[in-house]
Amino acid sequence: PDAAAPTIEEMRAHLERAGLGRQKWPEELHAVEDFPRTASGKIQKFLLRRDIAMRA
Repeated sequence: PDAAAPTIEEMRAHLERAGLGRQKWPEELHAVEDFPRTASGKIQKFLLRRDIAMRA
């Protein structure tokens, strides 16, 4: 929880070590402080999608 977000290079190295094909790598990465959650603790994915759409 208190760890710094990985850098792009660290993420690339991890994906490569994991053997994931480059065509499956994400095109963009966005770091967030915390995920928006419902009262029951589920991640509100629609809010994440909205935030990404607003950045575009």
